[in-house]
Amino acid sequence: MKIRYDENGIHLFNRESGANILIDELTVPKEKWSKTPRHVSFALTNVCDLKCAYCYAPKDRSELRMEDLKNWITEIDRGGSLGVGFGGGEPTLYPEFAELCQFATVSTDLAVSFTTHGHRINTTMAEQLKGNVNFIRVSIDGLGETYQRLRGRSFAGLLSQMEMIRTIAPFGVNYVLNSDTLPELSEAVSYWEQFGATELLILPEIDHLGNFSKDIIESLKSFLSGYSGRLPLRINENCSADMPVAQPFHDSNPLQAYAFVDARGRLRGTSYRHEGLDISGQSLIAALEMMKNNLRQLI
Repeated sequence: MKIRYDENGIHLFNRESGANILIDELTVPKEKWSKTPRHVSFALTNVCDLKCAYCYAPKDRSELRMEDLKNWITEIDRGGSLGVGFGGGEPTLYPEFAELCQFATVSTDLAVSFTTHGHRINTTMAEQLKGNVNFIRVSIDGLGETYQRLRGRSFAGLLSQMEMIRTIAPFGVNYVLNSDTLPELSEAVSYWEQFGATELLILPEIDHLGNFSKDIIESLKSFLSGYSGRLPLRINENCSADMPVAQPFHDSNPLQAYAFVDARGRLRGTSYRHEGLDISGQSLIAALEMMKNNLRQLI
């Protein structure tokens, strides 16, 4: 059981079961607040073998150094983070991916997750990841022909991969919501619930200016208002303000909740923001403090 202290109260978390307990009746003095966000994500590499038209990730061969990653992961564990996520690009193309997951599991108390398109995991990697990953997010937009058109991969091939992926750890589905995938949203939720997903994360597509489609947002709001299924749904926090969703945390500074390090070694508030601090070979916590102070000046 890991314990985190911040302005929301005392947060207890078990990475094995995924259980969360927030004791918000207690007030934690500011000097005792945890120094790092609840969750930190690292884009291990910008390399990806898919060419999805709506992907906003940079298209180059940048990747993080293993030495930096180990230092940063150790830092956020000691700083009070509860989880670390690996993404990209496609994280399974990072040369030392399985070794990194093992390091994070053995050397820290962090919950380890990663986001993948799923097609590059083979039986050898699956065996290496078992016991070293707590949760897997698989990016799957649409079903059948829609998926094949958007992702450029066989849906039948994906299902074969999913059979293997669900033997590694619990999994959820990341679902980009746009004009192509919106008509299949309800069907997709039911499909992946029956397949064994533990949650579905809905990600309204963001354009090159960082904006959401108003029509998509209104359609999502309507869907969520009428949803009565059993599969837990999550949405991108950037568009959750006016949605019918539970908000257990109330952070005065978004860096208490989440931070992102891109494949070029820049610390950013989210993967959608362009500005950031280069922390290659440096302390992540020190950079976080600098960013928090800058945010306070802007608020």
